[in-house]
Amino acid sequence: MASTNGVARVVSITLVFLCCFAAKTFASESINDSIKRSGLHSVGTPIVTTMILPQLNMFPWRLTANACGKDGYDLRPYVGKKVKVIQQPVREEYAGKPILLTILEKDKKCICAYGVVRELIPGIVSLSDLER
Repeated sequence: MASTNGVARVVSITLVFLCCFAAKTFASESINDSIKRSGLHSVGTPIVTTMILPQLNMFPWRLTANACGKDGYDLRPYVGKKVKVIQQPVREEYAGKPILLTILEKDKKCICAYGVVRELIPGIVSLSDLER
């Protein structure tokens, strides 16, 4: 059983890394290179869901769009479309609180990556604002 859990964890983490992660600064790099340069280190198993991206003019999506925009992402073309949401705990902290790396993906392309700090309000942080 331990071997199966270990393999599942490695596969899960690898899938998150391969799915997408590219901040504006590293947009021309491969996904793996972007992850290495980001300085974030995943822990645990990601949660993967899908959703229809809502209008960006309401809470919390206005804050999400602003955080994404700060790192060069534009969510506007994806409003009303089905997107994949990958939430991955990471080892790093923001203001002493745990971070949940959140990646939005469409057609196997990263359309946004940002941090969620559940213990803070509003708790949505651009990757460029995370201390690494």
